[in-house]
Amino acid sequence: MEKAKYLSSWRDSILRKLKRIGYFKTIVAFANTEGGRILLGVNDDGIITGVEPKGLREQIQDLIEVYVDGSPSVDFSQHIIDGEKILVIQVHEGTDKPYALNFDRNKPQFYVRRDASNRLAKPDDIKRM
Repeated sequence: MEKAKYLSSWRDSILRKLKRIGYFKTIVAFANTEGGRILLGVNDDGIITGVEPKGLREQIQDLIEVYVDGSPSVDFSQHIIDGEKILVIQVHEGTDKPYALNFDRNKPQFYVRRDASNRLAKPDDIKRM
């Protein structure tokens, strides 16, 4: 079953404090499990807040390439709902698992998705991948 994570505008945080590490944990967790979608421009309550996607796709893709080991397959699509733009990041289940988040090259972090949460992968989780 595909999961979705709703996130509000990301642009304001991309250039500060390495830009919401939780989003990258979600990308890694989705790639290591069943895949899923991240909706930018929709808050956690499902309210459409909108996002300006111009240039955002490229910024996100660049950061994934730098900080996620394994290059997960990610597609982007833009939609207009109730007059507001949203950006959907479709993360596909990985074919070359495990994927790791590498903000610190000496400490790769592996994540899996459990229900609606990202969890640090245990050694048994990694073996099952």
